[in-house]
Amino acid sequence: MNRFVIFLDIDGVLNGEEQFEPGINFSKESVLTLKRLVKKNNTEIVLTTSWQGIGDKKTREKIVKIFNNINIHINDFINPNLDGKLLDKTISNRVCGIIDYLKNNQNINYVILDDEYQNEYKLFNLNYYKTNTYVGLKEKDLDKITFSNIISKRINYLEYQENIRSKTRKIKKLCLTIKNIKK
Repeated sequence: MNRFVIFLDIDGVLNGEEQFEPGINFSKESVLTLKRLVKKNNTEIVLTTSWQGIGDKKTREKIVKIFNNINIHINDFINPNLDGKLLDKTISNRVCGIIDYLKNNQNINYVILDDEYQNEYKLFNLNYYKTNTYVGLKEKDLDKITFSNIISKRINYLEYQENIRSKTRKIKKLCLTIKNIKK
């Protein structure tokens, strides 16, 4: 059975002029539209946002808490620490993370909601919907958003690996843990 997944960016998708609640700078219309889209297909949300930084647990927990406060469940995050190349072209870590997720999870009908990276999404024939950066996701967008399970063979030519920055931080964290255990 196919799962439905939205790869969700935050900035330019949920932000807007009207706040959802005080302290949460999400557009009310964007949040309600996302909820309708999720409910329609029992859709999972995988965050692609740069808000997660290097993907550390503490930062991700803060993001999940923000979404829990507006009754939206976050199912997963992409790995934000992948650097990629296709021939001589550098590919963003967001696109590498989405491709990595698609390669490692079968039977997915997906759509990417983002206001950026259109050229890279097109390069890999990824199914995306570009939101308006200044107003975010709107009710009128619902009819234009489609899910697809087609994944181009071109993703097999992407070379990517976890970047040095992430590995260095993980090693430092491991060393601190070992040091604390010895105490």
